[in-house]
Amino acid sequence: MIPLQKKKIVQETKNFSIWFVVFFIAAILLRFSTLGRNSLWFDEAWGVFRAHQPIADTLAGNIEVGRPPLYYAGLHYWVALVGSSETAVRIPSALASLLNVLLVYLLGRQLSSRQVGLVAMSLLAVSPLDVWYGQEVRMYIFVACLGLVVANGLVWGNWLAILPVTAALTAGLYVDFPMIPLAIGLSSLFLVYWWKQGYPNRPFWVWFISIVVSVVLYQPWWSRFANLLSLLNNIHFFKATRQTLNLPEFTASFYAFVMVGAGIALVIFFWLFHRLLQEDKIRRFITPVAAFVFIMCSVAFVWPRFYGLKRVIATGWPYVCLLIAWLLVFWTSNRKQLMWYGSMSISLLATLAMLWLVPKDDWRSAVAYIETHA
Repeated sequence: MIPLQKKKIVQETKNFSIWFVVFFIAAILLRFSTLGRNSLWFDEAWGVFRAHQPIADTLAGNIEVGRPPLYYAGLHYWVALVGSSETAVRIPSALASLLNVLLVYLLGRQLSSRQVGLVAMSLLAVSPLDVWYGQEVRMYIFVACLGLVVANGLVWGNWLAILPVTAALTAGLYVDFPMIPLAIGLSSLFLVYWWKQGYPNRPFWVWFISIVVSVVLYQPWWSRFANLLSLLNNIHFFKATRQTLNLPEFTASFYAFVMVGAGIALVIFFWLFHRLLQEDKIRRFITPVAAFVFIMCSVAFVWPRFYGLKRVIATGWPYVCLLIAWLLVFWTSNRKQLMWYGSMSISLLATLAMLWLVPKDDWRSAVAYIETHA
């Protein structure tokens, strides 16, 4: 009996390793095979232009537009090292996207099991959203990557985790502002996880110390973030709401207060959602619905619109993949494998359609035309 059990374990481990390698190779191919196919579009080209300037000018230019400096500083040295071809400048983003695939596996394994990690890895490996931003000379995929480092460190909970959590959180804040709402969301999730674990002291202090140190290290840029919050008054939705309710312009302090309130609301929401998922009947109902919504979103991401919204979603999409993976693994239906394969297949088809059928702005032709007719 024991030899049979041992043989079964060995076979399962072998099968797991094969699937892991297959998904990782798929992730590599999707992110690197078409890296230089599309022209740089305006935002990418502007970043590369800034990267070509002396480092002081690069940073000064980004300070003028209010963006944190770390991504462009890194791009400056990368361009100096490998050049500024379309493929070369996109390699860092592709590597960050590839690292996301490994980090979401590690997070799933830490939180639940290696099966959950593998399914989450497979869904993110073929995700059109992660692949798209893994092929852009922009900073959003780095925010997602650093967020996953933070999440893994918080779940690890060792005192040594203070170092990677603080470093990743601080780096993310200096990469771009979406790290702030992502950090609020991750903190809300962590507090629910911490409550579920029975309020252990060490993980809480790891989180608390990392947050405090990161906030202190980010202090020079809080005023710029406040200026950015003030610009929210220019967004049509907020402007229309104020005009309808006859309200004055909201201050940066008001928006900051709203963000803190949103964090508290997220803690309550995640806690209630966690309690709901403990019920088998509810989980059996939610799983196919969530998988269907996940598939529809993956298809919708191919549509070349709403890039501002998709950039924000991209930073949190690995956690959506992780949730779907957990639901599928613990779904009691005999159709769960079919649902997993279906989700992967449709996401893969959506990604292939995006890579080959959805063009970016053709700046190559525009530049060639200008040079020819100048």
